[in-house]
Amino acid sequence: MADLGTGEIYTIAIAGSGKLASKLLQALQQNNLNIDFLWGRNGVTLQELAKSSNAQVVEKEFLTQIQSPCIVFLCVPDAALQDVIEMFSGNKNLLLIQMSGSIPRIQTLGHQAETAVFYPLMTFTKDRDVNWKLIPVFLETDNANTSLLLEKLAMQLGNTCRYMNAENRKSLHLAAVFANNFVNHSLAIAYKICAEGNLDFALLKPLVEETISKAFETNPALVQTGPAVRQDWPVINEHIRFLSSSEYFRNVYEANTHSIQNINI
Repeated sequence: MADLGTGEIYTIAIAGSGKLASKLLQALQQNNLNIDFLWGRNGVTLQELAKSSNAQVVEKEFLTQIQSPCIVFLCVPDAALQDVIEMFSGNKNLLLIQMSGSIPRIQTLGHQAETAVFYPLMTFTKDRDVNWKLIPVFLETDNANTSLLLEKLAMQLGNTCRYMNAENRKSLHLAAVFANNFVNHSLAIAYKICAEGNLDFALLKPLVEETISKAFETNPALVQTGPAVRQDWPVINEHIRFLSSSEYFRNVYEANTHSIQNINI
């Protein structure tokens, strides 16, 4: 149970058992917010989470019928979010908290469970710890009491938080895909090229760290370097020739070159 200083005592549940659920459970426990219940569709991973906490694994009927205020963190895939909210929406004692940045807040009828958004902008990996105090969290609710509760939750975890509507969260999530997922994919390509040339991938680390550091000091397009921005076609053509054995990598290289040369600063 949790007393967040809002005048109400809540039990806390997590729906889901993946990476986000695991990291959220760990963070909540480290900040004296115990998880009471776990629900999900993967019994094996649920039991693993239960072993790392005092939480009880429950069936969906338990949460649909619980008679006391309960916060349910929805750590489920975006594709399952609508179905999960519909599953629990009939219990007005539940506060269903969406953790997704790409899905608008799914509203329920006034007499049903309330929904809100608590979106941590971070990448989570199973065996890697993250410092929640460095994670920005984006909130959405139209209820003043829930607003206070979400802010208290963020404060307990040490997060900085701000309110953001669905359209802006969608834009932020898209930007995060470019800044995180696509950058990591480029690094995966670089790793493969290094491996094929018997080169140590770590040789690129100072370069990558300087690139990221510099990018956050200004508009990244203004500090772009490399053969594409210089229109250095002899080097570009040599790289394309070097990639002739991999049509996929060659297409990625050519698409990025075209993008660099045509971006509207």
